[in-house]
Amino acid sequence: MHKKEKELFMDKIFYLLEERHRYKSTNFDGEKLAELLGMTHRELGNYFQEFSGISLWDFLSEFRIKKIMEVLEKEIIHQRSVHYFRQSGFQSKVSFDRIFKRMAGVSLENYVKRIKEREEGGILEYEKAQEID
Repeated sequence: MHKKEKELFMDKIFYLLEERHRYKSTNFDGEKLAELLGMTHRELGNYFQEFSGISLWDFLSEFRIKKIMEVLEKEIIHQRSVHYFRQSGFQSKVSFDRIFKRMAGVSLENYVKRIKEREEGGILEYEKAQEID
């Protein structure tokens, strides 16, 4: 597959994951993605391994965690990981927590704390600047 074909293929995959928020469903897995693409699960898995160097399962897991991180950057609704696990598409909270920590470097709860501290720091800096004016 040429570079342009790979890009188009990946665009299609991202579209299928995002469409109707399929990635949030615990029933949506590599098998279902392959079916939507008209491929076998093995073909899609081999493609991912060859093209990206990671497994299809790792790709889907990382995609789901990145989506949760995007949600957290926009708005923190809860501090506990169980809330975000339920909307992530993972079937196992243990896997969700482990992969989140691997990708973020900290647990979800500590990630939320860092965001809040960063936001509070930004507010304090803004208030200090306003006092100087």
